[in-house]
Amino acid sequence: MNNNDDFSDLVSIKETENNIPFKINKLKLVHYYFNDGDMIKGEPIKTSIEIKGIYDFEKQKVKWIKTVSHTYYSFTGHDKETTDSYSIDLDENHFLISELEKNDLRNLKNNYFTEADPERLTYWEIWYNYYFKIVGTYDREVEEFKKISKLLDLKQIITSECNRVKDKLNKNEQ
Repeated sequence: MNNNDDFSDLVSIKETENNIPFKINKLKLVHYYFNDGDMIKGEPIKTSIEIKGIYDFEKQKVKWIKTVSHTYYSFTGHDKETTDSYSIDLDENHFLISELEKNDLRNLKNNYFTEADPERLTYWEIWYNYYFKIVGTYDREVEEFKKISKLLDLKQIITSECNRVKDKLNKNEQ
């Protein structure tokens, strides 16, 4: 038997993997609203916050951008959706990125949906580094989701976006 076949180096490989710091190059948080099937003008569908790092060759550093998107049923047709979005440059906010990276998402399962049959299903998603997705319902929030949503002001953004659409709808109906 060959000495290389005893798998004695597996423990050291696993320990090395765990010591690699968690880094993000893209992080997206999505909140999906409950919908009973009625498509009411201005009713929200989803709100998302995306943090994305783009390498700036002139400055030779990563430029971070935060994009907020809010999708709702259009004012013109009930079967159409409208998405409003805006972006903010986070160049001077490296503290936020380092705080987000403290929430290591690599060891989480990909599904945290409730086992119960919820009456009003709203759920969340976390996408990170282009390839990984974690989903769940609010009765099974993981600690990392709570921390990230607090850092990104998800609740405040949801409230302000819904209020903005209501104001827009009221102006449109006058």
